[in-house]
Amino acid sequence: MATRKKAAVKGKSERKPTAGGADELIDALPTSQVGLVRALRTFVTALDERVTTDVKWNSPSFRTSDHFATLHLRDPKKVLVILHFGVHGKAKPGLRERIPDPDALLEWRGDDRAVLTLESESQLKSRAAALRKILRCWIAELA
Repeated sequence: MATRKKAAVKGKSERKPTAGGADELIDALPTSQVGLVRALRTFVTALDERVTTDVKWNSPSFRTSDHFATLHLRDPKKVLVILHFGVHGKAKPGLRERIPDPDALLEWRGDDRAVLTLESESQLKSRAAALRKILRCWIAELA
């Protein structure tokens, strides 16, 4: 029985957990994701001098005082950016109305959680202005 469980867990993902941090995790990604994840990391960390990259849920994650965005990397053809309020954080009521999203880039999964899907570096560049507004407002909500 232990052998089956171990095999199932191993087969779940080709990426291995790393203790070294986000750099090693990003370097281990499929080639189809590395460029987009690196570009996204540069983009997000440039938004605010407090933003750092960390590992949460075995994925690159961004934080200021708490985690606010974690990358979902299971599909090698795209990157999901999960916007959240960390482990203990809760958004104040009315978050959806305070986050500017005129292009409907966010898929809301709850009152304090949204998902942004990116498929390429060119898509990141074309959506940069809208993403900058969304992410800066999300970061401001953490305070």
